[in-house]
Amino acid sequence: SQEPVLRDTTQLFSLNPMDYDESIRVMVEFIANHPISIPLTKIIGPLLPLRHLHRAFSNIKLKDGALETQIIGDITVPIYKSTFLKAIGMKANPRGFKDQELTTEEFQTFLTYIGYNQDYRAKDFKKSAVFGLWTMLMHFIIRGLSGKHGGTKKLSKDWRSVVYNIYSGCDIAVDLPEVLWQDFCKFAIKRKENEISSPRVWALTLQQIFKDLNEPLLVNTVPPEVCVTFKVVKSYRILDQSSFGLVRRLPDHMLALIPSDST
Repeated sequence: SQEPVLRDTTQLFSLNPMDYDESIRVMVEFIANHPISIPLTKIIGPLLPLRHLHRAFSNIKLKDGALETQIIGDITVPIYKSTFLKAIGMKANPRGFKDQELTTEEFQTFLTYIGYNQDYRAKDFKKSAVFGLWTMLMHFIIRGLSGKHGGTKKLSKDWRSVVYNIYSGCDIAVDLPEVLWQDFCKFAIKRKENEISSPRVWALTLQQIFKDLNEPLLVNTVPPEVCVTFKVVKSYRILDQSSFGLVRRLPDHMLALIPSDST
């Protein structure tokens, strides 16, 4: 059968502010100093042969609340949430989260702050209708962490809550590690034929599994061109901002994460 291809859905972004336009460097610096930078920038090492990714992808199943797949011969291994989080450099939230929804009023206040210039309806919120700083933040998060296919103009409820929590500095309505795990499970199971979503996250997870099993990857016997590699993105196009009016500064708690000697 035809080998699956890697979807260009998860990207690896440079968090060097000097790689970007001056108008968005402050947001790049904030992301670089925020905990979310760890899963956004973590890379595999050593190289992971593509055959391991193809085999794991082709045999993925959901069983008893965990994913399971085959990576070596007929050996079936589980992929637990704890393994996944360790792989991407995050920890589960020990205290858990209350079942507290982000209210329309709270999100509307946020939208006003970030310059949303359209009528708000939760089901079709478009990230392209906000200031460039915030569009970039949302783009980095979705393209860097989600297995979403196609465009990223619209944000689901969970991902809107993630962005709101970063803006507010409060863990009010979302458990980010859980959102990432559920997103990974969703796109691992409900996948398009022969297209691997979240290839970087997949590669990190498999690397962790091999490490936990003390199994060698045998990369010395595999040419680099048949290993999983990712190009680092070092640009982001800024759309015309003239329709948004006055650009507001970032909230104080976000600015506090940026070193005082930064550019």
